[in-house]
Amino acid sequence: MTAPTAGHDVRSDIAYGDIGRWHDADALTAYMEHAHARCGHLMHRVTNTEVTLDGDTATARSYCDALVLGPDNDGGMQASGCFDDDLVRTDQGWRITHRRYTLVLLRAVRNAARPHGDSGDSHAPR
Repeated sequence: MTAPTAGHDVRSDIAYGDIGRWHDADALTAYMEHAHARCGHLMHRVTNTEVTLDGDTATARSYCDALVLGPDNDGGMQASGCFDDDLVRTDQGWRITHRRYTLVLLRAVRNAARPHGDSGDSHAPR
């Protein structure tokens, strides 16, 4: 994302390790939409955010836990890690200028909560 603040632009640097690096929110969004288009149920949780303010800048750390099931909702991957963010206050509000994702856990999972072949509840989170 690029946002004006105090006479200059704020350019994002979004680093997700081996997954990729982007320089604006639109590019990251397009990648994530494409990467998840064929997936089944998706559950992303971002928790325990700790923010340290320093005038018009801040740093933040959040924990992330993502469950991404395949199209059949039977198996998939769980990824857990941390977001470390640098932020700046703009005329439009706070904006992330740098995000680094650190992967802590990546494991294959199987949906043991339902019989094999059942596509799951159509009202479950996507």
